[in-house]
Amino acid sequence: MELWGEIWVGAGDYRWGFDYFYKMIGEIPYVNPTLILKFFNEYPIKIINKSHLEVGQKFSFPPPRLADYFLTIPIEYTSKPPFIGMYHNALLRMTQKLVNEGLLTPVGNKTGFEQQFLGNGYEKNEYLEYGYYDFLIYGFSAIRKNFEEAVRPVIINSKSKEKDEGIGTGFVIRYNNKIYFITARHCLPKNSLITIIPFLPQRPQIPKNVFFSVDTNIDIAVIEFSDNILLSNKWFLLSQPNILDEVLTMGFPPIQGFIEPIQISETATIATSLKSSTGIIAGQGQHYGGGFQNHFLISARVKGGNSGGPVINQFGFVVGVVIETLQDGNQQDLLGYGMAISSDVIMDILNAVEGKDNKIKVQKCEIFASEGGFNLK
Repeated sequence: MELWGEIWVGAGDYRWGFDYFYKMIGEIPYVNPTLILKFFNEYPIKIINKSHLEVGQKFSFPPPRLADYFLTIPIEYTSKPPFIGMYHNALLRMTQKLVNEGLLTPVGNKTGFEQQFLGNGYEKNEYLEYGYYDFLIYGFSAIRKNFEEAVRPVIINSKSKEKDEGIGTGFVIRYNNKIYFITARHCLPKNSLITIIPFLPQRPQIPKNVFFSVDTNIDIAVIEFSDNILLSNKWFLLSQPNILDEVLTMGFPPIQGFIEPIQISETATIATSLKSSTGIIAGQGQHYGGGFQNHFLISARVKGGNSGGPVINQFGFVVGVVIETLQDGNQQDLLGYGMAISSDVIMDILNAVEGKDNKIKVQKCEIFASEGGFNLK
């Protein structure tokens, strides 16, 4: 038996396989989709560079083996139990997942670590460092784990004894190398005490700027904090929504039976006695409030506290912001379907904030510091 991290692992535990160990101790070092893709795509270039070929000279070499990738892993990882026995199966499973996604192509009929693969290319941009391929392989559970710090509660105190505190959600993004906090406009009502607690330090902070659209139908708020405030050590990137995309929502809806709102992630698998449904972008259209057509319906189950929270696709990109749950007359939609506003609108507002275009006109709000948060007037 060997103590690794905070759990005891014995030889008999190998039967649980890669998925078990991913859940228990996180990603096995260097069994990483992005690193494996980089190796098999860059291997031919490195071989050619080492061979000092002259222009026009022909050169051939066998495709790289999985064993060739294994040899690049530092020995301090592969020599420690329990990883001695885990790497073989874990790497075989990972390469098979990459083959299934069309990112690697197997060559020949060899087995085990002698299997050979050719890389089918990959995007060498900020998406690579973002974890694009890791999320594609590991799925929504890895996305939630990676970004949970970037999703923060927005607490609304109306200062009225007759009303309980409200709760909403916001999230951190990076856009044009700047960090912003995005939430729904209605989560920042005027003349209410607003509290947003950054990741560090753990106390409410006063924004530097808050921006709304002049058009009140656009339910988006953009918040800037001072550069020296660590809102989160994680942040999202934006991408475009597409009909039938699978989506994940994260937020802080109040849950009956719990004293305080807790962070909830929905992979939008709605399980009831009647049916189950995987969360997708079910449709796009014009919102009844008027204004923009850049709204879409999500079958991800959401509640009131999800307002302002991100709608995230399978690659970890934010494609929209939850703005409301649907209503059937005076009753909330029983399936919990929600309405989101597209990331296109976020980009347009941010471009206006940065002075790059005026497709959407924005206004800067007057901010007043208060004990425990801030007010907008």
